[in-house]
Formats: sequence, C-alpha cells, structure tokens
Amino acid sequence: MHSGGNVIKQLKNNAVNLLRISKAINNNPASSIISAAQKTLERTTFHLAVLGEFKRGKTSLVNSILGDNYLPTDVLPNTAIITVIEYGKMEACNLTWEDGRKEEWQMNIDSLKRLGAEGDIDASKIRHLILTLDNPILKDGLVIIDTPGVNDISQSRVEVTNGILPHCDAALFLLDAAAPITRSEADFLTTKVLNHKIDELLFIISKADRLNDNELNESIEGAQSRIKEVLGHSRKVITYSSINVAIQKEQGEILTDLELLIEQILPLREKATIDKTKRVISNLKLAIDMILDELESIFILTEADDEQVRQIQERISIEQTEFKTRFERLKTSIEMVGRQTLLKMVDKSITRFFENLKHDLENQIRMQDQNVEAFFKRVLPVQIERSLRQFSEGKASEIKAYIDRFVSHLAEEYTKNFKVPLKLNMEQTGLDMPDWKSSVANDEDSPINKILSNAGPLAVGAIVGSFIAPGIGTLIGGQAGQILGMLSNKKQNDAKITECISQLPTMIDEIQSHFMNHSSGVINNWFNSMLNALEKYHMVQQGQMNSQIENRLAKPSENNSQFNKEQLAAYKQEIMEIYNTLNSKE
Repeated sequence: MHSGGNVIKQLKNNAVNLLRISKAINNNPASSIISAAQKTLERTTFHLAVLGEFKRGKTSLVNSILGDNYLPTDVLPNTAIITVIEYGKMEACNLTWEDGRKEEWQMNIDSLKRLGAEGDIDASKIRHLILTLDNPILKDGLVIIDTPGVNDISQSRVEVTNGILPHCDAALFLLDAAAPITRSEADFLTTKVLNHKIDELLFIISKADRLNDNELNESIEGAQSRIKEVLGHSRKVITYSSINVAIQKEQGEILTDLELLIEQILPLREKATIDKTKRVISNLKLAIDMILDELESIFILTEADDEQVRQIQERISIEQTEFKTRFERLKTSIEMVGRQTLLKMVDKSITRFFENLKHDLENQIRMQDQNVEAFFKRVLPVQIERSLRQFSEGKASEIKAYIDRFVSHLAEEYTKNFKVPLKLNMEQTGLDMPDWKSSVANDEDSPINKILSNAGPLAVGAIVGSFIAPGIGTLIGGQAGQILGMLSNKKQNDAKITECISQLPTMIDEIQSHFMNHSSGVINNWFNSMLNALEKYHMVQQGQMNSQIENRLAKPSENNSQFNKEQLAAYKQEIMEIYNTLNSKE
C-alpha cells in the first residue's frame, strides 16, 4: 500500500519524465495535458467548470453565484470567451489575446462591459480572461470557469475549452428544459468531460422561471432519462433560475435556488478532492496514448529511406491535387441539387398558389351582387396580402426543412470527399491522421455543419420576414386602384363584375412576378452566402491540413540522435514502465 505522500511524489516524477519525452517529440497536446496534471498535483484550489451550449444561462448562473453582475450576458456566439474567476484581495481583469499578448485592466463593471455585444473590444480576438475578485464565496479556494459553449463555432475557442478540462475538478452542466442533452452535448460529455475523469457532474436545468411546476417535473424526468441513456447511469438534476434569485435578493427573501445549488456543490468538491489522484493518473494515461501514437509515426519515418518518404509524399500530393476537382464538383452539386432544385420547387408552389388565388378571387367577385367597387377597395388588398403571408409561413417551414437536409447532406459529402480519402492514404502508410476540423459528417452540430447553417437565415420567422416582398402591399393597392379607375365608367354592377374578372389575371400576374422574383432573390442570397462561407472554410482547412501533413512527413535528420531507432525504443520502454507504475497506483 502506498502512502498518499509517496503516491503524489511518484506521480510528479512520472509527469516530469513524460513531459520530457513529449517535448522531445514535439507533441504539444500531450505536453498540455501533462502540464495540467502537474498543476493539479500542486494546487489546493477547487476548479469548477460551468459547461453547456450557448445561451443556456451559464454566465447568468456565474453572476448569480458571485452575487453581482460581473460578467456581461449580452454576448454573441462569436464573442463569448472562457473566463476564469478566482480569489484575490487586489481585484484585476487579465486578458490573454489570441496572438499571446497579455493585458491587465482595472476590475470594474465598465471595463467588463467593453466585452459585451455593444462594447468596443473585439472579444473574438481574446483567448481567455482571468478575473481576480475579493469575493467571499471564492475565499476558500473555489475557482469558477465560465465557458463559451460546447457547440461553439469558433475552433480556437473549442480548443481552449477542451484544453481547460484537464485543469477542472468538477463541472456544472446546464441544460435546456425543452431539449436536454443534445447530440453535441452528448458527444462532449462522453469524449471530452468523462475522458478527463471529470466524474463529479451536476446537471442543472436553467431558466426554471419560464416553466410551471408540472413542466419542471417533466423536464427533470426527461433530462434524467436522457442522461442515463448517454452516460449509462443516473445523475443528479436540479433546476435553477437566476432571475428568481435576483428577485429574492432584491426583496430580502431567502435565496432558495442559490442555497440549494451551494449545497449540491459542496459534495462535488469533497468527492473531487478524494479522487484527485485518480483524475491525474487518467490524464497521464491519456497523454501516454498520444505519445505512443506519435512515436509510432516517427519510427515509421525514421525507418523509411528517402525513396519511401518520397513515395508517401507523392501519394498524399496526388490525393490533394484531386481536392480542387472534388471541390468544384461539390459546388456544381450545390448548384444543381441544391439551388436549382429549391428554386424550381418554390416557383412551382408559387405558380400553383396564384392560380388557386386567382380562381378564388374570381368566384368572390361574381358573388358581389351589390358593390364590387367596395370589395376591390377594402377587402381584396387585405385578403391577397393575408393569403400571401399564410402561404409564406407554410412555404418557409418547407424551405427550412429542405435546407436543413441539404446542409446535412453537404457536410457528409464534404467529409467523404476530403477527410476519408486522405485518412485512408495516411493509414496505408502507417501514419496517424492529422486533425481534420470538419468532425463527424452526420453530426448536426459538427463545425462544418455550423458554418453552412449560419451562412444565411434559416429560422422560419426569418424566412417569412424576408420572403414577403418589400412594397407588396403598395403594389397590391396600386393594381386594385387601376381596376377601380376602369370601373368608374361602368354603370351596371354586372358590367363592373365582368370588367373586374377580365382585369384580374393581369393584376395577379403582376403581383406573382414581383413575389416570385423576390423569393428567388432570397434563396439565391442564401446559397451565395453559403458558398462563400464554405469556400473560406475549405481554404482554412486546406492550409491547416497541408501544414500538418508537411510536419508529419518531414523525415528526421540522421544526425538528430534523439530520433534514432535506439532512442525511440528507449522512449517507448520508459513510457511503458511509467504506464505500469500508474496502473499499480490505481
């Protein structure tokens, strides 16, 4: 049996040796995990992450725990940043920019407002923020980490969020009452959170003030069922309302939700402290797997002669030259399968709608026995405009469903054409696959899906709003006015009805043409925006992939003794000895 002090000492030694090897082979991801493990062994603070998708109320929850609105909540998906809040008598706000620059601000509300939606700072350029607060709830070592969102569309912030996890002891995971545990949340939990042995999780249904008691109970039951399905076992689920806590505080009442939350955090901390060693061992093992994969790739290239390396490079190069052709084919598919199909579908629906509208209006005109002029002046324009809106609402839902399916198909095609062929070629050489940011094709929350989905207005309300052609009401009124002018020369109502019916097709055709041109413009604008976003995304991915492959295929110098066959074997043996030692400590 090992004493606690000896285990910590041995783990520190293991981490030092693993870090030496990971740095020798330039495996930065493994080095980051090992460094986090070292810091975890040294610190006495309790790091609590607040996780969940964007707009789950994470920042409001953090402000509620701290008892003041320290953090701006009016942020956009592209401005949300990771914020670490820790205790300190000297309050400060320390920023780390994406380019590595560090800056310190005076800690006050005005400073932090600069990071909000209306602020003058481009928060998307900030890597993370550290707030030092003289706050009593932080005084005993609690460190709160507010994250942007597990479904963030910024790859850099996703990487920072993932990089934070090895430093965390426990987490609050915020859920939406209507859709507990989305696909992206499930993936994040199983592949990231649990992978780093963050077992102390408290699931919170936020914004509970929006639901009544029955709805809250149903939401809790639904969340518990979904959590058990994803994790394989049950977890505690509570509800929380930052708004209710603020109202209770203002009225001097007991802060029920906050007290319950604090009560639930305490056992998380106790259990996380007990399991700290287990968590460190797990992360060190994760780093070992990464190092072994890297060593295998280096070994293959070290053993290969110049001609073999040249052949590998040529194979990958041929595959990459095909990318341009594939991408052009993909764009052609977007035009033919996507844009043209949707335009034809919408044009056909519009034509059918106006044919039916024309027929209905003719029947209504024939029924105007007394005053057809009054019908044209007051009823017909309103009726046409109302019918157009009803048609647009129904068609908007169809368009959204079509575009959602198309985006999913396009993400799958993108991965199939670019990730899979290159992955197979790399595996045939015995090398591991460099990271390709498009993620899983059939995951609706994958980065490539988000790039496509955010390229244009996809919400039904947005489509309806853009689908109703500007000035359509004026056009309808103008057309009706022209017909009214013609009717003034007719004395008999029957003659007026005949004149109306004869002029109606011209009126409807004019409105239809205007409406159809505008709707085509809305669809074309979305596809143009989506193509532009896809091309930019593809260029970034191509550049990153080329750089990674170039680094992977760079044959080690024969004079570089750290990469000779004997040294690689020595590294592997040392790592396996460490791995066995870690197993004995579990």
